[in-house]
Amino acid sequence: MATIGRVLCVASVGLIFGAGWLAGDRLGVPEPVRALTDQLLGQAASASQRAYASSEGYIRSRIDESARFDFDVHLPELPSNIHPDALLIGVRPNGGSADTGNGSLSLVKICPGMSVSNAPPTASDGTVRGLQERVSVGGVLLRSTPVSEGCISSGHGPRGGKIHRGVDFHHPNGSAVMAAADGTVIEAGYRDDYGNYVIIDHGSGVFTRYAHLASFSGGIRAGKSIKDGATIGRMGNSGGWSMPIHLHYEVLTGDYDTPKRAFGLASTDPLAPRS
Repeated sequence: MATIGRVLCVASVGLIFGAGWLAGDRLGVPEPVRALTDQLLGQAASASQRAYASSEGYIRSRIDESARFDFDVHLPELPSNIHPDALLIGVRPNGGSADTGNGSLSLVKICPGMSVSNAPPTASDGTVRGLQERVSVGGVLLRSTPVSEGCISSGHGPRGGKIHRGVDFHHPNGSAVMAAADGTVIEAGYRDDYGNYVIIDHGSGVFTRYAHLASFSGGIRAGKSIKDGATIGRMGNSGGWSMPIHLHYEVLTGDYDTPKRAFGLASTDPLAPRS
């Protein structure tokens, strides 16, 4: 009898609390209870969001998302009489590939139909004058144009009241992005301002950054040694806002081992004439 009484007692208490909770759901949970519940649920949700935001799954979802969307519809259409070869990067006058040495490039052009900030000097057909395959920065020879094809859509310098720290290369279908020289990957990740990005340490205080990639090549991660010309990823439009497909390419110098890391480095223009 005692056991039956205890069971009935527990059941009664359960019914009372259940009815009270249902009534509270309809009539309003007491404010202290609601506040505590919201606080606990909020803490749990925040912890879950922080864990997910730093997870590989989140980064991969942003990569996949950036690959699915193409915002090029907002760009001026390229003139129909522009031959695709006119957008190729790294073509010599004799038609050979310009992937070694320090010779001149012939068909690196300003993007036709676009307003290009800080455009380098060009010929009447939009071809950049005197551009070198390689630029010497801190004794390191870097590719001036680390993409397989494209045109220059923005130069290095003042833009929109700020300093544009890199050079932008555009191609409507994207292109392969290459390491500018031998080095070691020191960062590979995602930021809303840079999208999917890679930073390479080339030694002698010289670094390059490649931003807004649609995807990374297999094996690209911090600590990975990489050879000059190796494919890093694909030109894309990843980031926290709508943008055309392009590569944002930075050449950086200085001491990386400070609290600011890459943001404490000085930028230099890879397209600037050098003696």
